[in-house]
Amino acid sequence: MLHFLSEIYLTAFTLFFRAGGADWSRPINAGKGVAGIAMIEWLFLLSVWGGIDVYIQKNTLVGFSQLIVFAAFFGLCFANHYPLVILGRGTLFEREFGKLKKARRVRLLIGFSVVLLAIVAFFAWITSMHLKLIHQANAIHQP
Repeated sequence: MLHFLSEIYLTAFTLFFRAGGADWSRPINAGKGVAGIAMIEWLFLLSVWGGIDVYIQKNTLVGFSQLIVFAAFFGLCFANHYPLVILGRGTLFEREFGKLKKARRVRLLIGFSVVLLAIVAFFAWITSMHLKLIHQANAIHQP
């Protein structure tokens, strides 16, 4: 199962790498792949933090400065750049992706789609719960 999840991670990199790939060089495509992965992870981490806020009934997420939020994103970019580009795991998988059996490629694409939809649904749910928390806090403080 862990191997399948790592292949989904590499598939996500491959999809972002190849998005508009003919127009860009390989290093820029690798950067797109890393940034795409980091955006998904960033969305998930923001959702988890928002969920913690909802659970503890505090609104700490809104208090973050944009600098901290962007620093977290770029930190994720650097953390993903090492295994995917520097060690070459992502770029190697991208080159071999077209050689995989069609059934395996389809399973990986479906797996990536399920993970992405789950993260987006989790983000939407947490956002609605977080907005409800903010609304309740504002209603308490109004005279």
